[in-house]
Amino acid sequence: MRARIAPACVGAVVSFTCTLLFPALAHAAGEPLEQHAAPPTAAASQLPAPIRVSASRVEYYGDQALIVARGDVRLIEPDGSVVRGDVFVMNLALRRLLVAGHVSLQSPAGEIAGAAFADFLVFRRQYFVPLEPDADRWTFFDYDYAQPKKGRQMPGDAFSIPDVSASKPYIVGKAVTIDPSTYLRMTPATFVLLDGALWTIPLPPYTYNFSSNPHFGVNALPGASFDVPYNVAGSPVSLDAIHFRYDQTLPVTTYWALEHHTVFGQGYVVASLSPASEPPKQWNVLTYDRLSPDSALRLNTQLFTYQSGLSQPLSSSGYADMQYNQGIRQSALLVDLTQSYASLLAQPALGFYGDPSHPWIPNHPFDAGFQWQGYQQHVGHTGFAYRLTTGYGDSHDGYGIDASGQQQVSSYYGAASLFTPTIPGPFKTGINAAYTITQTYLSFPNIVQEQITTATISRRVTRSIVIIGSDVVTSATSRTDFSIVTPNQAMGVVPLPNSTNGLPVVLGPFLRATDRAYGLTTVWTPSPEFQFSMAATQSNYSPQQIPNLAGPPRYQISGDVRMRLTRVLFLDAQRAYFFNWGGQTWSPHFQILITSQ
Repeated sequence: MRARIAPACVGAVVSFTCTLLFPALAHAAGEPLEQHAAPPTAAASQLPAPIRVSASRVEYYGDQALIVARGDVRLIEPDGSVVRGDVFVMNLALRRLLVAGHVSLQSPAGEIAGAAFADFLVFRRQYFVPLEPDADRWTFFDYDYAQPKKGRQMPGDAFSIPDVSASKPYIVGKAVTIDPSTYLRMTPATFVLLDGALWTIPLPPYTYNFSSNPHFGVNALPGASFDVPYNVAGSPVSLDAIHFRYDQTLPVTTYWALEHHTVFGQGYVVASLSPASEPPKQWNVLTYDRLSPDSALRLNTQLFTYQSGLSQPLSSSGYADMQYNQGIRQSALLVDLTQSYASLLAQPALGFYGDPSHPWIPNHPFDAGFQWQGYQQHVGHTGFAYRLTTGYGDSHDGYGIDASGQQQVSSYYGAASLFTPTIPGPFKTGINAAYTITQTYLSFPNIVQEQITTATISRRVTRSIVIIGSDVVTSATSRTDFSIVTPNQAMGVVPLPNSTNGLPVVLGPFLRATDRAYGLTTVWTPSPEFQFSMAATQSNYSPQQIPNLAGPPRYQISGDVRMRLTRVLFLDAQRAYFFNWGGQTWSPHFQILITSQ
């Protein structure tokens, strides 16, 4: 009770003092009121940072974007001045803070005592209620404490202390570093989960990133069944995290990984290492820069090694893929260059490294692709729409491409898609259909064709329930099994990792195949905090549907649930049931992800 009463008492004292000093009807005619509704200037929008706070207890309330500290509060402002008091409150949404109760302000101009101190960070204005020599109202501009503007009217809510007694914090610690627009770093970090039912032990410092920059959310890690990130460091332009992961498809199912984000202007660099604790490692770097409103550049690199720690690897392979996108009138151009290496190590005398399971493979193809893709266009006033794509690619490898032995192979391809408008159906349903055909000519020679026809019928049964029925027919043909295996997106083949042989996935071990899948999906969203979807699928695959070899399971049901764990964390879980297809009941791979809001 004492912890809850103290802020209320301090708030009452501050409110009473402010009432005496700033009566709403007592300010002189013509005396300007502080107004902050107008947008700040360019100079003022550059927020000062960081802010450091220590206290007996520091709490972060994620649902209200509030930081509250109580007991022996010590605040270090961006300019280095120190403010002490009983209570600290910072509103991250408004980017303003206050200290109240037995306030002491220490700056190069000296030390002064008062009842309350507030800092409106965006506007670089500080407000102070001194008690010596007399109670007054002072305003400072840009941390110039040597020149107070005495008697100036202040905003009415400058010293408002919110009531958080009915809320539960998300993170609790004893010290916090705050960048008002990007992150907070709590030390130590105790997490309050399940609406206060579960408190973790004090953990190492945790950085919570709340930046509006979407580039902090770019993921460079490979897939896993279970992933929990722990942000260990951050700045206005960077974020470093350790990921605790589980993947039942790996020899060692539990491991940890590393991920780093750097953001700049309209671009980013994201690097990852996974697993970091096991010999088979995958090193990824994703780079993006928006050069102009109509152009962008990407550089994606992947390195695969087998090594204990950072010792000499027994195998090392990888690729670098650079993409340039240029928007033109009603279409876009993509230039994609890829350099791959099957082995980055020197050739061993025995032809392998360590043991025959790590052979030396000399191939190092260079792939260059050019693609034009039109935007979706309407067919007159019919409601139908179409999209066209075409391109050219060239692959060169002195050691031979695929099993053909040819050192250079070219590809020409085109694709067309047709979309119907939403057609009213029976029982208040909506019907949509789409058809896509892609044909690629490879100079091996080989001709590959893929066709996809999709028809859906949907209805919103209630405000929270949507039912979708679908019929998807996928067919493909290939004259030979020669293709180009590459991550290049503009070569006209199915890129890695979607296909391991460059051919349409539906083919499997055949050169001609068709899969027809009937689906029924139900999505239930009773609230923004919870969503559950279930999809039932029947697949008919030809020429022969063979478990674990050709075609998908004949029957399967998959479920996905997304729910709020805390006010800022969500749980996403997925799994499928295969009805004993090839001896499989539950899918061998499931996924559980914990993500921030």
